[in-house]
Amino acid sequence: MGGADGLIRLHDYKTGRVAREIECHGEAILHCCFSKDNSRILTTSADLTACVWNTGSGALDVRLEGHEGEVLDGVFYHQDRVITASGDSSMRRWNIVTGQVELTFLGHQSAVTACVLVEQRDEVVSGSYDKTVRVWSAKSGEQRHQLEEHQGIIYDLAYSASQQLLVSCSSDNTIKLWDMHQYVESETIAFHDSAIVCCEFDAQGETLAMGSVDGTL
Repeated sequence: MGGADGLIRLHDYKTGRVAREIECHGEAILHCCFSKDNSRILTTSADLTACVWNTGSGALDVRLEGHEGEVLDGVFYHQDRVITASGDSSMRRWNIVTGQVELTFLGHQSAVTACVLVEQRDEVVSGSYDKTVRVWSAKSGEQRHQLEEHQGIIYDLAYSASQQLLVSCSSDNTIKLWDMHQYVESETIAFHDSAIVCCEFDAQGETLAMGSVDGTL
């Protein structure tokens, strides 16, 4: 997990103990995730950078610099690339071998808070302070769809490959389920009296967990 102190802490899930600490960022870590094979960790930070780390050694593979705002989210894309979302209203696709930007996704009018891959379609979906969810070609950067049903900031996104279902959660106190066959809203659920700030499917893509600023899950 990533902390406000800029450290990654790898925990033994059986004991809950910290197995390793990695000093990585000068400011808070805002997101971290493993690559598919668990060999690398991606961290994004308020220090305007993202980093890729070797899970086994804890060594820094590459530091990605270029965003002009906090790097709020990120995902691995294939084996040697990542896509990051930033407070500078953009997403970027990086080659993590060279450390260079390959593609910039432009269109949002405010901070891009979340991004998630739809691998079957080679798409990346973004959510933003501008209240929109947008679907892009991960390969070309072309915007394919813009989903505008939320009335508040989009805080997080989750995707179920087995259900081909996208979930977005928002400051409008709702989550929305999107049919990714037709890119249309299929359902709106309001479970909380406060903003819903995080959501995630289980490994099978069948159970959804979400958290609210009121402290409930």
